Amino acid sequence: MVVTGANVHDSQSLLPVLVGDEQTVGADSGYVGKEKDLKALGIQPRIIKRRVRGKQHEPTPELTASQKRFNGLLSKVRARVEHVFAGWKTVFKKVRVSCRGLVRVSAEILGLAFGYNCRRYGFLVRRGVGFSGFLYGF
Repeated sequence: MVVTGANVHDSQSLLPVLVGDEQTVGADSGYVGKEKDLKALGIQPRIIKRRVRGKQHEPTPELTASQKRFNGLLSKVRARVEHVFAGWKTVFKKVRVSCRGLVRVSAEILGLAFGYNCRRYGFLVRRGVGFSGFLYGF
């Protein structure tokens, strides 16, 4: 996990987060410029496709059917990731960090992640899935 200031775009922190054994990386359309970097590392980028802006006074062309299908496949995985952030906001009532400094903010976010994982683990145990389901997201 990398925590940066608000003046750093998320895509600037992509390469430091990679462990090295990734085969594919899924990301939203803000990471379009990182496709070449990922391919150079031997990683297949799975980045959401976005519409290309048209010229001035012309309508923006729609995505093709294959691009919409591709985005639909990625959105299923992306939704599972976004549920974590939704949990932070709804369960832990955390919309904004309450401290200053990257070290303290990092600790606060790590605590949120730990709390969410504990809550998720409890849910999976009550459901009868067990530890393996926790690791693999069942």
